Amino acid sequence: LLMEEDISFLMPVPFTTNLSKEILSEYKDTLSSPSNAFLYNGKVMFGIEKEIVFNKEKFTLFVYLDKERESIETERFLKNIIRVEEEFDNTLREWMKREKKRRKEEEERDKEKEKGDKKENEKNRKRSVEDESMEEGSVEDEEYNIDLPFVNEREVKEFINSISRGYAKYFDITFKKNRVSDEVMPSVTIKRNNEEIEKALMKKGRMILITNNNNLKEKGKKEVLYLYRKRNDVERVFNALKNKIDGNRLRTHSSDTTSGKLFILFIALILYSALDKLMRENNLYEKYTMNELLEMMKNIRTIELKSGPIFLTEIPKKARDVFKLFNIELPKYA
Repeated sequence: LLMEEDISFLMPVPFTTNLSKEILSEYKDTLSSPSNAFLYNGKVMFGIEKEIVFNKEKFTLFVYLDKERESIETERFLKNIIRVEEEFDNTLREWMKREKKRRKEEEERDKEKEKGDKKENEKNRKRSVEDESMEEGSVEDEEYNIDLPFVNEREVKEFINSISRGYAKYFDITFKKNRVSDEVMPSVTIKRNNEEIEKALMKKGRMILITNNNNLKEKGKKEVLYLYRKRNDVERVFNALKNKIDGNRLRTHSSDTTSGKLFILFIALILYSALDKLMRENNLYEKYTMNELLEMMKNIRTIELKSGPIFLTEIPKKARDVFKLFNIELPKYA
């Protein structure tokens, strides 16, 4: 549709598309080649350009790899895989404890019964002999009246997804139809689906951009990445406008009021962005959030007496430090 309207674009290719899967597979081993390395904001990145034809139209793909982000995302992903396995094993262990306890209690009740009635005891003995003569492993779990940890594959998938959302596809689930009657063993096991895990790892730290703009092609992979990242800055500012400085709902009833409020919001956004820039440059986000810093400034107040004099309340030490960082002269007492 964008092509039909003759609109140029630069956008990411979703990893769910066949195109992205083909590209990631094609450059799986060569993307991180030293020949593809470049410096971006002081960090080493890897990137390649590729021309493709899709629906008889020419496009340019830019494939990027951030090794630092790949390492972080890979570690987080594998930790979730291991966490699922540990939670699953813990659940089965707890079930086995409960099942052993239940069986022990049943055995004790049976012994009490045998003491009270010798005839009934004889019948139970005969019945037990008949049961033991059955072929080993031919009786399914349901015949033992056991409260199984998981009844079907759907329950296992729900359990896995409750621990790490969407991770069920990374495990193969196997149910055992039969088992020996005198053992307390779970009827289900999970095993890593290495093929799916490898596919997921191939996406970590990577990004694919597509454009129909020939001018962008001439700018190169570094400039294209810079332009795309600038979009994130714009989105972050809009997020601040809507959620940080009360611009989500205008709640106005005339065009003049709307224009006035938008103007005030625009001025507030400029001040917010300037403050955000200063906080980043001075590493203040390591100590405060912007809301905490603004709340700190709210403690500075003036007191006006009826007799006329105006006094400034004491400025806290943290607030004085902030004034110094921003090269703002401290307000003086009246």
